[in-house]
Amino acid sequence: MTCAVTAAPETHRAIHQHARIPLRTILLSTMLLVSSSALALTGPVRTESGLLAGVGTDVTVFKGIPYAAPPLGTLRGQPPRPPLRWKGVRQADTFGPICVQDQSLLRDPNSPMSEDCLSLNIWTAAKDGGASLPVMVWIPGGGFRRGSGSQPQYDGANFARHGVVLVTINYRLGEIGFREGNLGLLDQIAALKWVERNIRAFGGDPTRTTIFGESAGGSSVLLLNVSPLAKGLYRRAISESGGLGAQPRGGERQRYGPVIDGRVIPEDPVEAYRQGHINNVELIAGTNADEGTLLSGGAKVETLAQLRGFIVARLTATPAEADRIMEAYGARGDADAATAASKVLGDVMFAWPTREAVRGMSRLNRHTYLYQFTRINGAGKTKMKAGAFHGSEIPYVFGNLSVVPIGFGPVKPGTYDETDENLSRAMQDAWVRFAATGDPNGPDLPRWQPYTASDATYLEFGDRIQPKSGLRSKELAAVDALKRR
Repeated sequence: MTCAVTAAPETHRAIHQHARIPLRTILLSTMLLVSSSALALTGPVRTESGLLAGVGTDVTVFKGIPYAAPPLGTLRGQPPRPPLRWKGVRQADTFGPICVQDQSLLRDPNSPMSEDCLSLNIWTAAKDGGASLPVMVWIPGGGFRRGSGSQPQYDGANFARHGVVLVTINYRLGEIGFREGNLGLLDQIAALKWVERNIRAFGGDPTRTTIFGESAGGSSVLLLNVSPLAKGLYRRAISESGGLGAQPRGGERQRYGPVIDGRVIPEDPVEAYRQGHINNVELIAGTNADEGTLLSGGAKVETLAQLRGFIVARLTATPAEADRIMEAYGARGDADAATAASKVLGDVMFAWPTREAVRGMSRLNRHTYLYQFTRINGAGKTKMKAGAFHGSEIPYVFGNLSVVPIGFGPVKPGTYDETDENLSRAMQDAWVRFAATGDPNGPDLPRWQPYTASDATYLEFGDRIQPKSGLRSKELAAVDALKRR
């Protein structure tokens, strides 16, 4: 069954953990809740650190909430400590500083930057603390070296209007976050503990927390599933274009990303998923069709010889192994080299580890789903012909098609059309249903079957939404053979 991308209906059905409950009941009660007052959370909200006042009308946003003490002075280079208390009412109307990072397309040059950056932001349409809405915590991406929870494309108002309490976070990056170990991941865990202790005051249900993220954020999601320190802090997880990369302690790249330290990440993440040494949570994971087009790092690949060298260098392969990879990717002449290089890069970084993750989780939890995003919007057609490039699904998930990442300029006419708008509604509805019940299915989607290794089903989000199976099976088999050698 396939379906054209059409506007999402008003009713859904989903499977509750204990009983089959029409999602219409859940959505209608949520709609009544969030619309019963013109103003949401008009009074100050009490947290463990003090009173907070947000801003907004139908959706209230609380910006720059400290979830840990400033990691300065004697706390520099240390795991996060509990946040400090304050007196009176704190005005949560300004985003906190972004964490120290290099200048990049993901950094707003007008945003203040500081080591004192451990804050989070909350969007909620609940009118009081008794709403018990599902909670979604967004972990931003950026290669563990850049990014923040205050980037415009992560604005959570549309999620809040769907009956979710949406949280975005900052965490320490680069050498500050990972030179001394997994401080960046410990920051994420501290933020989740803060949510567990405080989110009821914002109308959230801490027993229905979903973590989700893209790129390094998606990788963080998959790595937190491996960490015993994160066990029980969330019930569901969504990884968009995540990987399973973690370096041995003392490795060359330790200062830039997660490390296998025996505590936060006890073992090689790939082996952890294979052996079932992971936290049992409900999971959606997926990738984009053209992940590698914008991630080559300037590598010039125009001939088969250059492609062979690219594979040998990037995959630490022998020339013979590189030839087998080239055959699997259909690289028969120089004209195929550039496309094959980007496909290999995207599969090695994202598609292969994502498949390993869903294979492992599906053996523990039947609520495991795989997707691929294939929609090529106007930007994907014009920006270096990047296709369904890395990160291009984010505006659809957040319902923010009018917003693009910092550095890409304004959205040009023709970038998105009605198909994109309908696809965005379908994706956000599926993410919300999953956060609410553990099942993303609804009448606006063809049946999204849980993933099993035997049938390898997945759902394609593209010009049409349709179920398929065996995502890039030939190519990923070749990568798998190389990874297992």
